[in-house]
Amino acid sequence: MKVSLRKVMLSLAPVLVVGWCVVAWLRRPDEAERRWRSRSRAVQPLSSAPARAAVPAPAGVVPASVVPAPAAPVPVPAAALPTPDPESPVTGSEPDTVVVAGPFPGSVRSLADGSAPTPEYTVKAKPASKLFHSPDSPYYRRTRAEIWFRTEQDARDAGFRPWKRA
Repeated sequence: MKVSLRKVMLSLAPVLVVGWCVVAWLRRPDEAERRWRSRSRAVQPLSSAPARAAVPAPAGVVPASVVPAPAAPVPVPAAALPTPDPESPVTGSEPDTVVVAGPFPGSVRSLADGSAPTPEYTVKAKPASKLFHSPDSPYYRRTRAEIWFRTEQDARDAGFRPWKRA
């Protein structure tokens, strides 16, 4: 009697699949093992961390515990700061605020936190979308401006369009 390899494989395939499922089911962790595994992966406090053997520092290296902390920054009075050049970016109404000109005519860059450099700039704009938000826009408060304009007309002149509901 001659048996082909194909018939043997077809007859063994269901047995192998069922056997694999049984082994996988038997190897699955029970609830106690799951809890143990999750506890062992949790971050442990430093006091319970295993102690490491002290390794001597190479010659000429000062341990971090010996290096003094950096001194607190010393405030510099506004009078000691250099006066800006009239040819450079425009200075704001406060003596310590510098308004940096934006990439578009009549625009200025926002401060690091997205706020206006001076109170006279009230129109927020984003160069990527070429949209601007005036104070009456419903999204004005939540929009983080990249550039600011004084008026809506300045924003229009620079090629921006007002925000409109779709």
